Amino acid sequence: MDMELIYQNMKVKYTTLNTFKTSSPDETIDVAKDFAKKLCAGDFILLNGDIGCGKTTFLRGILEYLGSKKRVISSSFVLMRIYETKSFNIVHLDLYRTSGEFNYLELLEYADDRTVVAIEWPYDVSKYIRFKPYVIDIKLLKNDERRIVIKKYG
Repeated sequence: MDMELIYQNMKVKYTTLNTFKTSSPDETIDVAKDFAKKLCAGDFILLNGDIGCGKTTFLRGILEYLGSKKRVISSSFVLMRIYETKSFNIVHLDLYRTSGEFNYLELLEYADDRTVVAIEWPYDVSKYIRFKPYVIDIKLLKNDERRIVIKKYG
């Protein structure tokens, strides 16, 4: 479904690509692996959701699909981690401790034809519209279930 939002007095389109309900980390990883098939170098992924909802687990699934051998852990105590894959590098930023204060222009140095940028806790999606990001909204439901909504902006 195509939708629009207003950003800097411009209409920006986004499409909800899919909605999933998972009931285990393995199911979340499977959804992420399927999503990873769409990725190309230069893509941005914004991972939204409360603490413990599965943002890092989702990224783990992406990296497993792409063949990364490095153990994926939350970047909450380190602002950035870089994972190498056969296809491209993934720069994993966790902005939780920044309270949204981050120099977004610095992201441009990572936005190239060899890298995918994945950001946990992006705070304000509108700041990333220029990158035409994928937005992954993960909501923890009851009984360890999660709703995962995948959108594409631009």
